[in-house]
Amino acid sequence: MTATLAKADASDIVEILQFLAHYVADRSGSIQRIERVLNTGLESASGKNLFAGRFAYLNTCGLSPAQVFDETLATIFNAPGGGQLYVENLKGATGEVALRLGAENEPFGVINVGDDAKLVKLCDENGLSTGEREFSGSLFHQIKQAELDGEPADRFEEVY
Repeated sequence: MTATLAKADASDIVEILQFLAHYVADRSGSIQRIERVLNTGLESASGKNLFAGRFAYLNTCGLSPAQVFDETLATIFNAPGGGQLYVENLKGATGEVALRLGAENEPFGVINVGDDAKLVKLCDENGLSTGEREFSGSLFHQIKQAELDGEPADRFEEVY
């Protein structure tokens, strides 16, 4: 964590969050891209498949691209039913910004940044849904402690 948020770093973070927001919001487009990656790959200008052999496990699972999309929502984003990406400044946890899909779901990620208010403001200015949430303690430390205790990181205690 740094005391300030460099413009280039903020721009990169916002771009990644916009990508995630688009992925979860555009179900049909995301499923089409999953199908392409699994079946035809992504070719470079020279015709080389950049993903050749990278997703062998998924290809052997027998899941459809729609099922892969649904599994990413449930497993990665803690949101089996999907939802809109929310970027939340955690009041009481200086420097932490929580990421969640839908207001009722557990956070799936946390950004530890020096100027949390600045990052949330930039996210808002770039079309992402933002807000603040009362929070006691550190979400980052709760996740880290859960890992040390041998618990799955997505099962930390809700304290807000």
